[in-house]
Amino acid sequence: MKLDELRNRLKPPWPALDVHVHPLDCFGFHRVDSPEEDARLLVEAARRSGVEKMCLFSLYRTSPREPSAAECREANDYVLAMREAEPDVFIPFCYVNPMYPEEAVAEIDRCVGRKQMCGIKLWVARQATDAGLHPILERAVALGVPVLQHA
Repeated sequence: MKLDELRNRLKPPWPALDVHVHPLDCFGFHRVDSPEEDARLLVEAARRSGVEKMCLFSLYRTSPREPSAAECREANDYVLAMREAEPDVFIPFCYVNPMYPEEAVAEIDRCVGRKQMCGIKLWVARQATDAGLHPILERAVALGVPVLQHA
């Protein structure tokens, strides 16, 4: 069996959504020249697998152990540029570090409120029961968006 034939047999019979995608340039394993190139490469790979849409979560390029609010903002700007390059494919989430709740809420307002991101992705800095998450979760409820936290 040829590779193209195998790929066609493995494609799902319906549109597929990948619910957890990171930019290729996210962890430093792949070097890309721009968010646009990153978007193009991810879309090409997704189409080979039958994936039509992707929920996109970014991290700061070098994935520091404790990303600052500024690094989260830079990561979100990168995702917004990727969404701009492929607006019909990417469903972007706002990435925040809950160690900085006030800054996180401001970033959520910027990205979800004004930039139309579709949800919130939390850095693994706090447990779900930590009271420090309250301002972030209250904003998510007010905006009607989901929150993704690693369990």
